[in-house]
Amino acid sequence: MSKRFKYKGKVISLDFSDNWKEIVKQYFHDRFGVPESMWDQYKVFNRGDELWLASFSIVPSDLRIVKAGLRLLRIKGNPKPTTVALQWLSPYITKNVVNTNKETLSKLLQGGILHISNFPESTTDGEKGYVALAFQGLIVGCGHISSGGMVKSQIPAGKARELLEILARL
Repeated sequence: MSKRFKYKGKVISLDFSDNWKEIVKQYFHDRFGVPESMWDQYKVFNRGDELWLASFSIVPSDLRIVKAGLRLLRIKGNPKPTTVALQWLSPYITKNVVNTNKETLSKLLQGGILHISNFPESTTDGEKGYVALAFQGLIVGCGHISSGGMVKSQIPAGKARELLEILARL
């Protein structure tokens, strides 16, 4: 199902195909252990090279939408989860979590790259790909493990600065 909206004279099409929801279900289940049933009450739609999540089912045709919902994944190349999506999914994520302490999180947020062996309580086997970075039991954002087992933060710079300020106060 597709919805069309007008914005600044352009028609924007949001594709609510069930295929997008299946991609989201499978990706987050396989990579992060999120139960597939978690997605049942939501709509997933494609907008450009991104998949978004929304809870609405009917949108008035005269409503001008710039952005709606929560951006879940960037799908250009390999799927990349957004930091906000991982934070929102925090209670459901059971695997590929890199548990940090104040020192390791600070290093990552400042652009440092650390070997996965520096994170002994993590729930990942060090397999290449995206991971959820956690601090004190909460997911704070997205990270990536390279083929050499090196972990790097994928948290946007602005959010990284905010987190560094919070860590400095602890």
